[in-house]
Amino acid sequence: MAVISRRSRTSTIDDIFVSTYQKSEKTIQDQVFNPQNSALWAMLRAKGGLQEQVGGDFIKIDLEIGQNNNIQALAKGGTVSLQDFEFLDQARFDWSYYDIPIVRFWQDDQKNAGMAQVINMIQAKIRNTISSYAELLETRLFDTQTDTLGFYGLQTLIADDPTATANVGEIAQGTHTWWRNNTVDFADYIASGTGGATETDDTDWLVEGVGLMRTMVQNCLGKTGLIVTSQHMFNLMQDDMLSYFQWDGRLAADLGLPTNTPMFDGIPVTWSRKCANRMYFLDMDSIAFYYDPRDFMTLGDWLPIANQPKDRVAHVTLVGSFVVKERRSQGVIFGLPKATGAFTP
Repeated sequence: MAVISRRSRTSTIDDIFVSTYQKSEKTIQDQVFNPQNSALWAMLRAKGGLQEQVGGDFIKIDLEIGQNNNIQALAKGGTVSLQDFEFLDQARFDWSYYDIPIVRFWQDDQKNAGMAQVINMIQAKIRNTISSYAELLETRLFDTQTDTLGFYGLQTLIADDPTATANVGEIAQGTHTWWRNNTVDFADYIASGTGGATETDDTDWLVEGVGLMRTMVQNCLGKTGLIVTSQHMFNLMQDDMLSYFQWDGRLAADLGLPTNTPMFDGIPVTWSRKCANRMYFLDMDSIAFYYDPRDFMTLGDWLPIANQPKDRVAHVTLVGSFVVKERRSQGVIFGLPKATGAFTP
C-alpha cells in the first residue's frame, strides 16, 4: 500500500480533499435535493425554483399587485382619458448564511497513513456534510422562525395567521390584504372541541377533509401544484380516502420517486417527517430558493487552527433564502390531527 511522503503529507491530503470534493460537488447538490429526501425540494428544482443570484444587499422580488382598470368602451370617434396606474411592488428578503466546518486533526492524518485510508476518511467527511445540509434544509423549511439568522420557513411564508403584524419580505401583511395567504384552522371543525391534538380526531378529518381541501384549492386561485402534509395525515388519507385519489406514475418518474404519486384532483400529495400538524397548498411557480453560486455548499481553503498544532479546518458554506412571490395563491390548513406522542418541530 502506498504511503504518502512525510515531506508533503499535509499539502497532499489538502489537494486530495479539494479535488475529491470538487469532483463530487454536483453530486452533493443532487443528493441534498434528492426526491427521496424531499419531494418538495425535488419539485421545486424541476420547476425552476432554484434561482442563482450573485451577491446583492437583498433578494428583491418584483410583485404584480394590481390590474390596469383603464378599460373603456368606445363609440365611433370616442376619446379615452390617459392615466397611469400603480401595479408593482417589491418584496425584499435577507440572505441567510450557513457554515459546516470540516476539521482535520493532526493525529487522524498521522494514523491514516495509506492513500486508501486517507480517501476513506475524506469520503466519510463529505458524506457527513451531505447529510447535514440535507437535514438542515428540510428542517428549516418547516420550522418556525425563532431567530433572525435562518432563512424563512413555510410557517412564516405561509402563516397560520397572515394578519399578524410581522412583516414578510419587508411588506406588512397586517396592512396589505393582497399579501396574505389562505388559512383554515381545523380546530373549528373538531366535534369534540379538543383542537385536533391527537389521532382521536381523525374521524373529524375524514368527514370534513375533502371539502376543506377542495375549498382551499379554490381559494388559492386554482394554482396549487403540490400538497405537503405530515406523515400521519398522509397515511390517514391513503388508508381511508383512497376513493378521492388517482395514481400517477409519470410525475413520480419525472421526479425520480420510486413509487407512483397519489394525486388529489390532479394535484400531487406528499409528506415530510419535518412537517407538523399542517397541510400546505403550494403554488410551486411562486415560491423559490435563491442562492449565491459562489457559496452553494462550497468548500473553502484549508486553514490552520490557532494553538492546535497541525490541526486544520475548511468551511463548507451556503448562502441563500427561501422566498415567496405571491402569497394569495398559497394556503395552509393547521391544527390537524397528529399521532399520539408525535414530535412537533
